[in-house]
Amino acid sequence: MTRAVGRITLVMNMADVIAYFRDGQVPLWRKLLAVFAVAYTVFPLDVIPDFLPVIGWLDDIGVIGAAVAFLSRDIKRHKVLRSHPVDAL
Repeated sequence: MTRAVGRITLVMNMADVIAYFRDGQVPLWRKLLAVFAVAYTVFPLDVIPDFLPVIGWLDDIGVIGAAVAFLSRDIKRHKVLRSHPVDAL
């Protein structure tokens, strides 16, 4: 039962993410933040090189963590604004 609820929640969250990225009123820089975070993690040149065990991965974790936190907050805000445009202001 909990597994089914988890899947439903994931699908609903993905619907929110898709709506967020398709919305033309969301500024482009907010959408590109996710792309830049993934690119920074994959790109071989970092602030701290990845070939240094553990320490080299910390900056990647920090960038991804900050991007996920920002986008999570922004997507929740977007969902509220989309469902209650007058009340949210």
